[in-house]
Amino acid sequence: MELDELMKFARAYRDLGWAVQAQVDMIVNGDCDDINPNALAEISRTMRGYNDDLDAAIDAAKAETATA
Repeated sequence: MELDELMKFARAYRDLGWAVQAQVDMIVNGDCDDINPNALAEISRTMRGYNDDLDAAIDAAKAETATA
């Protein structure tokens, strides 16, 4: 990841705010039981495209919450 992309990622993560950042942590750790659907939508909209592993975790969270 180039430095400018890293800075964009850092700003996007910061702008989510602490409550949604906590949801990102849950998604990354695979703990999607209590994910807020609105937070998941915001995470997907804001954080998608920076990292393949993060994108996969977001997709997994969406799939898990869709079946719940």
